[in-house]
Amino acid sequence: MDIIDSIGDMFRNEDLFRTMKLSGEQIKEKRRKLTGPILERIHHKVVMMMQDAKIMANELMRKAANYTINQ
Repeated sequence: MDIIDSIGDMFRNEDLFRTMKLSGEQIKEKRRKLTGPILERIHHKVVMMMQDAKIMANELMRKAANYTINQ
């Protein structure tokens, strides 16, 4: 699943930031640079999923997509 892979990428970034022992401000900057594009990809994929009637017929998926969009 592409979305799960993208979430994994975000967690890898966070692990990398801790390993590098970055300051809070450095972490914010790295998140903007590295994690921002990942979140945009996730958002795009969720929007595309919401347009698929078969996927949205599943109530749990509908709730998850709506939650993601509204965050």
